[in-house]
Amino acid sequence: MKTILVVDDEVYTRLLFSDALSTRGYTVITAATGEEALRAIRQFNPHLVLLDIKMSGTHGIEVLKRMRKEHFTMPVIIITAYGGMEKDYDVVTSDIAAYITKPVDLEVVYQKIKEILGE
Repeated sequence: MKTILVVDDEVYTRLLFSDALSTRGYTVITAATGEEALRAIRQFNPHLVLLDIKMSGTHGIEVLKRMRKEHFTMPVIIITAYGGMEKDYDVVTSDIAAYITKPVDLEVVYQKIKEILGE
């Protein structure tokens, strides 16, 4: 069973993704902050990370930079309400797997996850 980490400061978004992906057979871990996300990555080494950018505390881009600096190479899908950041230098140079803007179509996210994980 593949593990997915969902990082978002909005509880509803975390619950939505957790429920939707759990019913599809994934083990889902959630984090509300960037620091929680980094701890979860170190502890669980998930197969994929769904990462919000604009969060209170540690910004999603900072989480992404720290992941790569610590040599965590798992795929990252950025899911954010802020369009246009997919051209941001830090996003472009951090080897993300996909960039999806909110509101999301869960079926599109699920298909992208399957594609990235080779399922």
